[in-house]
Amino acid sequence: MPRRVIVFLALVTFFRLWFCTQLELVGDEAYYWLWSKHLDYGYFSKGPGVAWTIAAGTWLFGDTVFGIRFFAVILAAATGVLLYVQARSLFSEAVAWAGLLLACTIPLFAVGSILMTIDPLSVFFWALAAVLFWRAKDEDRAAGWILTGAAVGLGSLCKYTNLAEIGSFALFCVWSRDYRRHFRCFTFASMVLVAVAVLTPVLIWNYQHGWITAQHLAHRGSLDRAWRFSLGEFSQFAGQQAGVISPLVFAGILISSISVKAPEDRPLEHRFLQTLFWPLFALYTVLSFNDSGQPNWTAPCYVAGVILGASHWVRRVREKKWARNLAAVAVALALIETVVLHDTFWLNLPPRRDPLSRVRGSEDLARQVAALQAQFGAQLIIANKYAYASLLAFYHPQRPQTFLPHSGRMENQFSFWPGYREKFARQSAIFVSDSEEIPAQLQAEFAAVERVKTTESMYRGRPIKKFYLSLCRELRTSPEDGR
Repeated sequence: MPRRVIVFLALVTFFRLWFCTQLELVGDEAYYWLWSKHLDYGYFSKGPGVAWTIAAGTWLFGDTVFGIRFFAVILAAATGVLLYVQARSLFSEAVAWAGLLLACTIPLFAVGSILMTIDPLSVFFWALAAVLFWRAKDEDRAAGWILTGAAVGLGSLCKYTNLAEIGSFALFCVWSRDYRRHFRCFTFASMVLVAVAVLTPVLIWNYQHGWITAQHLAHRGSLDRAWRFSLGEFSQFAGQQAGVISPLVFAGILISSISVKAPEDRPLEHRFLQTLFWPLFALYTVLSFNDSGQPNWTAPCYVAGVILGASHWVRRVREKKWARNLAAVAVALALIETVVLHDTFWLNLPPRRDPLSRVRGSEDLARQVAALQAQFGAQLIIANKYAYASLLAFYHPQRPQTFLPHSGRMENQFSFWPGYREKFARQSAIFVSDSEEIPAQLQAEFAAVERVKTTESMYRGRPIKKFYLSLCRELRTSPEDGR
């Protein structure tokens, strides 16, 4: 690998290792950190990959922001290496270098390289499986296919979307006459079997828990409700994709990924990248007519999208002056977006419009809650959402166990852990909510519930989000006590 690539990735990685400590955790990061304190082989909404990874990071560096995010940064660097290797093996050194620079420029990958969510893991294993498959496709021995299946399986332990990569590989083989033979021998089947075998612990966990994850994913994708055709939802999806990639770069990737030629007339390299990009992107595009979803759901397909874009525009830039100018503007715009996203505080945006509001104010809120606990002698902390409960557990000075109100339904991972009724009888609680509503369940469980403070979480002297803090006095030993 050229020295410039090593130096560039090292500099970017060292910067990210420093910068990741400058932002507070987002709710999902704190939530997954709690998972890592309850290690299991399956969880309510996802496999165990993110919990195991955070557990490794905090084992090395303690329960700190750095410990939680360390492997997000390292995996992003490894993904950069894989993207570079893939692009060079498919095209050229120039395309590989351009693809790497582009990947480090667009907001989706720049932000994803810092936050320890499921995406750094998912994208890494997606890229790894793609590299392994490209090498295995020319082999009739099972070894390379088994490694590819292991990469897909490990990715699916982090994000179930990674299983879709098997469909991409299958489509590539269908479109490529020379590789259809893998359907007739054990090679392709061995990849699928290994991927499923790696995922087996999660399948067992879900079987034991009534396939709760399948129900959650159906609800998450709005598949459990009547289908509707909404141009507004689709427009929101398209806008989100353009925003997280950067508008001109997004357009350039789409242009690069479209071909009017028949599949078997297209260069093999383009065919391969198109099968890695379009199936997943098209799936979420179709679903977006019902519900726009989250902009990061398509993240894995942009590994191929970036390489496609680089291969197309590197050639154009060499041939046409207008292409050079357009590419320069597109990359500059993406770079400006990414730089601004690293610190939006100086823009003085309203909190609801500031994309970094979710990494601000949690530490201050935890201090306010701790002060109220001391004032009223409340031992418990209950929040109305899992994100707030998780962030309070991390940022509270005593790192206490936090809870959600008992709902009687399996709604998230908190539903699997012991609740406050099991061991906190007669104790009082502080209820933290971003809504004025006090759940009827709390009013039934506690002798009295009263609002004691309406506050705002603060960051550098600026209000971020309003919260309603209530004192729940004396948890009854049973819901019927005191009636």
